[in-house]
Amino acid sequence: FPVTVRRTVSMGRWRHRGLLRPLTRHDRAVVDTSMARMGITDLADRTLGDLSGGQRQRTFIAQGLAQRAPLLLLDEPLSSVDTTTVALIDRAVHEVTRAGTTVVIATHHRHQADGAGRVIVLDHGRVVEPT
Repeated sequence: FPVTVRRTVSMGRWRHRGLLRPLTRHDRAVVDTSMARMGITDLADRTLGDLSGGQRQRTFIAQGLAQRAPLLLLDEPLSSVDTTTVALIDRAVHEVTRAGTTVVIATHHRHQADGAGRVIVLDHGRVVEPT
């Protein structure tokens, strides 16, 4: 899919602007901040197809951050990424959580839930007590 990193992150602003309205100066600043937070500013003009898995994951996290929504849903955000990406995602999650955003992370790895405010464990679709 020949879309650039910047364009992908900018899609996070669509809920504020709509699909066809141009981004404002504020929207562009939010996109830039989200990209910087995830360490992908230097990748802005590259296409998603040219990225590694970790770079792509950081791009999608930046897109979610750019939404500035009160709820951020992340599905396996640390799956198959390098330690740099893990650190960037962890830091971003902690920052937005401190700022009042509710973050829900789905993961198969219990250690990735360490430090969460609340952990819900599912076993074959049923809620069980965390161990």
